[in-house]
Amino acid sequence: SYQKWFIGIGTALLLTFLLSPTLQLPLKEYKAGDIASKDIKSTQDLLVEDEKSTQEKRIEAERSALSVYDYDPAVLIDAENRVRSTFESLAHSFQKVERGIDQNVQRKKEWESSLRLSLPQREWNILERERFNPAIGEAALTLISSILKKGVVNDKDLLDPDSDKGVIIRNIQTREERKSFPPFTFLDSKEGRSKLRAQADLLSSTFRKEATPVILRMAEHFLKPNLTFNKDETEDRKTKAREKVKTVYFQIKRGEVVLRAGERV
Repeated sequence: SYQKWFIGIGTALLLTFLLSPTLQLPLKEYKAGDIASKDIKSTQDLLVEDEKSTQEKRIEAERSALSVYDYDPAVLIDAENRVRSTFESLAHSFQKVERGIDQNVQRKKEWESSLRLSLPQREWNILERERFNPAIGEAALTLISSILKKGVVNDKDLLDPDSDKGVIIRNIQTREERKSFPPFTFLDSKEGRSKLRAQADLLSSTFRKEATPVILRMAEHFLKPNLTFNKDETEDRKTKAREKVKTVYFQIKRGEVVLRAGERV
């Protein structure tokens, strides 16, 4: 009687195994490089991260983030304040009469202290003859004003390598931003000096032409870079652009073959 029971139970289990469509034996453990011995199918619907596509999108997002350059308007404002106050003071000094004091020496000290610019004696004599006409200072400011308002970098050859797709110029005082794309309107120091010399002949005729070298020297002295690459801000924006990219998934349906027999794992 026991044999009959064992045979009956065994037969029932065998039939159940053969007829059940969902019954699966444990899968063989595969390692990378193994060859699959049979087709492997998914047991359920899956969303699998597409690491390659996700990484490509993140790299593209980083590349699309423009380099940030800080624009400092204080460079021009400082030049205007120093030039105007110096010329006003020195022009007014001709109305003073102070005994025992060499006025020319005093003026020279004030000039070099305020503007931090030494002049050859010939050019200094021109300023003395013109009694430090404020129009001379204004002419120098006119030359540099338009250039500094557009922006000046130290050397365009040293721009950030990613700047070929454009840059963001950010005013460090107002925090306003604007985008600039090649060909850039801002200049570098070398281009700025060349433009100053080209414009020197267009100066106002309110003073003698011999004052032109003095004006040009002053303009070149105050023509300083006011656009600087902000590496930290640029890297921060690239990181944020990368983080905004959503993970890319592809879908695997239940029963879909994910590895066929004979394929390498």
